[in-house]
Amino acid sequence: MQEAHKQRSFSGFVCLMQISTRCQLPLSFFFVAFTFSAADYIFLRERDFLVDTLTLRAHIPLLLEVFTDSNIVKVFHGADMDIVWLQRDFGLYVVNMFDTGQAARVLGYPRYSLAYLLKHFCQVDADKQYQLADWRVRPLPEDMRRYAREDTHYLLYIYDCFKNELLLRSNESGNLLRAVWERSTSICLKKYEKSVWHEKKYQDLYLKYNRRYTKQQMSVFKALYDWRDQVSREEDESPSYILQNHLLFQIAEHLPDDKASLLRLCSPVPLHVKTHVNQLITIISRARKHINEEQLRLVSEEPLPAVGHSANKRDQFLPGMDLTDSLSPFGFGVFCDILTKQTLPPPPPYGGLKVGDWGDANQSLKVEERAPGY
Repeated sequence: MQEAHKQRSFSGFVCLMQISTRCQLPLSFFFVAFTFSAADYIFLRERDFLVDTLTLRAHIPLLLEVFTDSNIVKVFHGADMDIVWLQRDFGLYVVNMFDTGQAARVLGYPRYSLAYLLKHFCQVDADKQYQLADWRVRPLPEDMRRYAREDTHYLLYIYDCFKNELLLRSNESGNLLRAVWERSTSICLKKYEKSVWHEKKYQDLYLKYNRRYTKQQMSVFKALYDWRDQVSREEDESPSYILQNHLLFQIAEHLPDDKASLLRLCSPVPLHVKTHVNQLITIISRARKHINEEQLRLVSEEPLPAVGHSANKRDQFLPGMDLTDSLSPFGFGVFCDILTKQTLPPPPPYGGLKVGDWGDANQSLKVEERAPGY
């Protein structure tokens, strides 16, 4: 699981990676500052990791071997964007992934969110206050560390519960479990592509909000959308930071013809609107006078792919890669925080049907008895 920052970057970037494990992993994957070989192993039963992907971005690709190992099941929740972000920022791909969000859908659960699953399986109330937090901050406050850990702390237990329920409700060939594997594999096949400007991209936003504009309003809306897109790319800022959607629509609807009118429509006034107010009045005036009806015609087209953009702003958060103090308190200069389960309530003791090695989506299902507390 990952925490990303999107407000001050055109496409966003991953700030933190959370990993929970109960199996052994090669020691060299985590302590890259030392000269351990891949044959050296550290036993990490019941451990959580918080990986500072800002400081150690250049080293994250070392996880590729683990992430693409078909013998290791990777459990994600709602992995659609995680898969794309891993490719974009680190060149990482994922093989043999189980998405608990897809499991909830296949089983017909009333809700699919991780918060719902935490409450349903673990009687844990998810803390939502940091969903929109700035994950660039270092060192991370204790509350944010706890919030980040909860994303994966219970996920392997939820995975076990889902596996059992899927098998109990499947037919003899395990159709429901296979369906989850197939859906998860499809998500793994998603590919990152850079965002490209498109003449009619503004229509996606216009149609999403179901507005009904005159030709003059539509011309201004397109002109403002194109201006926002250009400034966002040039300055590596998110479009919403340059000009929020509701302000974009508001300006297009009211068609201000002077600076005072424009600024009154924006409260508070975004920095780039204040800085470029004269330019914006000129853009609005020209768009009102020169209406390209052919350009503004709403046509039925295939939806454009949801894609990202390589941002360079994240580089300012990458200080020198001196990892000699890699086990120092969590912050810049640290690779990952190894956290025992003692500071969070453990998952409930597992009971019921005991299941064994399910393999991956390309292997036949195998059910074996396994001792509790594995």
